[in-house]
Amino acid sequence: MPSPIPVSSLSLLIGDRKLGQITWIRVLESRRILIKPYLDLLTLPTLGSLHCLLGPDPNASIHSLYHRIDSDKPSLEGDFASHFDPATSDGNIDIQGIWGEFTFLDRTSESSRRGPHRFTCCNWGISRRSAAWVLITLSGMRDGSKEQIVEKVDSLKIESISLSEILVKVPVPPTEIWLSLGAEVHHFLAQRQKLLDQVQELVHKVETEEAVFFAIQTEEILHHT
Repeated sequence: MPSPIPVSSLSLLIGDRKLGQITWIRVLESRRILIKPYLDLLTLPTLGSLHCLLGPDPNASIHSLYHRIDSDKPSLEGDFASHFDPATSDGNIDIQGIWGEFTFLDRTSESSRRGPHRFTCCNWGISRRSAAWVLITLSGMRDGSKEQIVEKVDSLKIESISLSEILVKVPVPPTEIWLSLGAEVHHFLAQRQKLLDQVQELVHKVETEEAVFFAIQTEEILHHT
């Protein structure tokens, strides 16, 4: 039987028709706590595998973000020790977690700039290892004067901070964060369902082989009696 949904989560969503900032903090924190026991079971992406960290894509639009963190080898700042061990990461940013989308801190002016300039992006996340909210900030040089935007990240910072600070520093609505957490749960269910289907197919093949084997064994026993 599924575990009951915490009454506090439902009461927050039902009781306040127009959720304010304080209520949203409580709703989001409730969802994090709800997901926390399952973080070790979820198949989670690494920070270095996010789309905006994968380097130039010739098929992407001119306004896409291009960051190849693992290749750029940026300096690491903040509390990385709480989230992964750089000494065993082979130079990759192998922090697993639930991540949002990177956004420029000033998206409007950034999209119109074409010459070489520095940029800063930020993102929110929940680290698997710490199960805590984290703020990711990356910065580097960006040149949009050519046919394809070129970016090189030289600094990556990760901080364990409060959710209220994340909502101030990351320019995304709390609704987006809440829905992203739910989407990760749905994605996990789809992965497990696919795995279950594959295992059931494997079991069927094994049972068929065993049935044939035992049928042959029985026939041989009867033949020799």
